[in-house]
Amino acid sequence: MNFSAYRGADRRPLARKLLVLGLLTPFVWSCAKYPTATADAQGRLQGNGFRVTLPQGEGWILKEEKSSSIVFEKNTKPREEDREKRPKFVHARLGVESLPAGKAQSADAAGFPDAAKAILAKRYDGISDDFEDIERSSLVELTVEPYSKNGAPCVTFKARQIEPAPIQQSVEQMVYEYVNRGFLCRHPQNSAVVLHAYINETNYRNNPRPLDPETEKEADKFFQDIEFTPAR
Repeated sequence: MNFSAYRGADRRPLARKLLVLGLLTPFVWSCAKYPTATADAQGRLQGNGFRVTLPQGEGWILKEEKSSSIVFEKNTKPREEDREKRPKFVHARLGVESLPAGKAQSADAAGFPDAAKAILAKRYDGISDDFEDIERSSLVELTVEPYSKNGAPCVTFKARQIEPAPIQQSVEQMVYEYVNRGFLCRHPQNSAVVLHAYINETNYRNNPRPLDPETEKEADKFFQDIEFTPAR
């Protein structure tokens, strides 16, 4: 699979909260790269229906570890021209979650991409309970491409969301967009479950910037190393 260098997206309110976390990181996480992680001898974490290898590279912290969702976040380097006008904050979010398959459970190979797209549209439409911190955003682009992982029917996807334009057009550059990419697969042993793997990034709408190449490579390796395991 060739994941092209799409930009991923995080969420603006979350980014504000994580600015504080970023300031505290040297003190809180100084003794542990993956706090609370219970990795096995091979450095892997187990979820419901999936196993992930810890992201390679500096700066990743474990944000969430549940049976249904494992999420990492990374504080990436700002561009030189952004150093003064934009603070450095966590904006790369990388994870996997298990979801109900819905109509994708019974979809055949030809129908799976449409069923998967419907699931993804719900995840990124800005009103999903699981993405409540970006509830003001609107989904403006969602594309999927058929894909297969270890024999399971899947799609790769790219999604883009934007915030509403501000009342004062003079501050339009402060409008945020959220760009997401990853894959969604129906679990090969339990068709009632789909796995959603993603990386997200936040950008200024009028001043977008891609993730740095190293973070993209780390995300691609993370995606490639995801394994299917028994799902409930």
